[in-house]
Amino acid sequence: IKQAFAKCAPAEGQPKENPKVERPLIAPHVEPRITCMVDREATKTSVTVTFKYEASECATPSGFFTKTVEDSFKLALDNRLYKIMRKADPPFFSAACSIEEATRTTTIFSLQIVCEEGKAKQGLEAGLRELTRARLHGFSEQEL
Repeated sequence: IKQAFAKCAPAEGQPKENPKVERPLIAPHVEPRITCMVDREATKTSVTVTFKYEASECATPSGFFTKTVEDSFKLALDNRLYKIMRKADPPFFSAACSIEEATRTTTIFSLQIVCEEGKAKQGLEAGLRELTRARLHGFSEQEL
């Protein structure tokens, strides 16, 4: 690649280096936002909790490490939620989390829970309880 583009130069009047562009962050909400949607044909209740936070670049070794930690957190939490789902009387039918980049500066973590009609509170509490446990206590070696 270096050989192929070694003779390339910026057009006359253009800077030799691309300027650094500061990208604005998405401002945090002052209070939590809640949206409720009803589908009368749905047979299950779905609850999604979303958190947004500042994105980290994956262009450096430390950025790559941060992304790897995020992915490990997501996988370990998914495994915990799956184990709860497999119990005799689970608080939800299914639960999972996802991490995605909303913009270049903002990452979104989502926790999705599907539960029995009328048991949204129970399912939400169980999902948030596990998320809180993970944040406070981390994961065991066996979970990782």
